[in-house]
Amino acid sequence: MKKLLVIDNLAQLKSVSDPFRIQLLTMLGEKPKTGQMLADELEIPRAKIHYHLNELLKNGIIHVVKTEEKNSIVQKFYEPIAKK
Repeated sequence: MKKLLVIDNLAQLKSVSDPFRIQLLTMLGEKPKTGQMLADELEIPRAKIHYHLNELLKNGIIHVVKTEEKNSIVQKFYEPIAKK
């Protein structure tokens, strides 16, 4: 994980300007988690979590750290690109 991510385009700025996405980034900063883990902790639908994770992933704010197969379902663990 890098120490610092410099936001250099409007798409990245828009993706981190959402308070809910900041909350997700904070939770992912503690340790890598799956969308289902985040949904369980926040008690909200997994589809909402995945929408926001995909936006962060598409704009290079988070990345997939590892994948695991559980009951023939591939779980992706996400982590922020940088600490700050």
